[in-house]
Amino acid sequence: MKILVVDDSRFNLDMISISCRKWGNSVVTATDGAQAVACYQAERPDLILMDVMMPVMDGFQATARIRAQAESRWVPIILLTALDNDQDLVRGIESGADDYLIKPINFTVLREKIRVMERIATMQGQLTESLICLQDYRDKAEEERLLAMRVMDRVVNFGKMYDPLVMHSIIPAFNFSGDLVAYARTPGGNLHVVLADATGHGLAAALNVLPIIEIFYSMTAKNFPIANIAAEMNRKIRLLMPRERFVAAVLVSIETSARIINVWNGGCPAVLFIDAIGKIMHFFPSAHPPLGIQSEEDFSSELEIYPCSIYDGQLLMCSDGLLEAENSAGIPFSLEGLSQAIFGIPPCDRINHIMETFRRHLKGAPQIDDVSLVTIG
Repeated sequence: MKILVVDDSRFNLDMISISCRKWGNSVVTATDGAQAVACYQAERPDLILMDVMMPVMDGFQATARIRAQAESRWVPIILLTALDNDQDLVRGIESGADDYLIKPINFTVLREKIRVMERIATMQGQLTESLICLQDYRDKAEEERLLAMRVMDRVVNFGKMYDPLVMHSIIPAFNFSGDLVAYARTPGGNLHVVLADATGHGLAAALNVLPIIEIFYSMTAKNFPIANIAAEMNRKIRLLMPRERFVAAVLVSIETSARIINVWNGGCPAVLFIDAIGKIMHFFPSAHPPLGIQSEEDFSSELEIYPCSIYDGQLLMCSDGLLEAENSAGIPFSLEGLSQAIFGIPPCDRINHIMETFRRHLKGAPQIDDVSLVTIG
């Protein structure tokens, strides 16, 4: 190490310097505290052996000045002092010293203290390098996260139109949501809505639903029925994603002119049809595996067809993150909790009321899965 030796006694300065060089270190010297501060700035030593009683500026003051200048860089400082009362030793530690050695110097003890400080300094240097690498990694990760969020937002919302029949809410468990909600009208005026819930959480889950977006919007714009859209989504996810990365999904088509509701439910909680006072009139349970599990030959695009006008009630669909969310007592929100949250609530207020009831249910317990909720009508 490069060691700064500070002492106003030429004899002490020479003896300590000779010993430090003998032990394999390089040495720079100063004869008072002011010189020590200036030498520290110029030489950036790895260790300082600081006398206390000196002219111009004593060792306590010099130590405090060096500590103020060092900022995040840690330099061990050992005080060499003839003062052995507790008050002076405490003052030395408070000024920023790391250790002390009582004069006259025991050079065997001094050598061991230097070795200890060298080991600590080495570990400190390694830790600093690791922290710099971690900070660099964090900065890059944050930059990539922000870029990914912008891309995801543009992709998910591309072509998405406002529709007075649809309200939705998504609460991600992490930065990215693996749940997706999209809706659009066909050229013929039918309303298509999709709620998708990808396996996992965060960015990995969000990437799973990307293939669904383009398919949904482009095929809806070409007037394809949701049965065909579901089949194409299944084919694309199976083609692009690993087998364990499937996507539970609900696709709904509202044929307002024909008073028909079509539902394809693959692995999501049952879609509910609710009347004006919040009573559940019909269930659309999951009738298919999630997207990406079955081959094209085995995939079924069969729909459940419900002959009713959307204006006679309201459709409600959600991801399992809502129903399975547990509070601190381990009690899930459940379908019963959802039913209680909607009963007696006007249709336009149901989403807000459900989400408020959901937050009260958690009672500070962590949300471990994405939550999405959609009402139609």
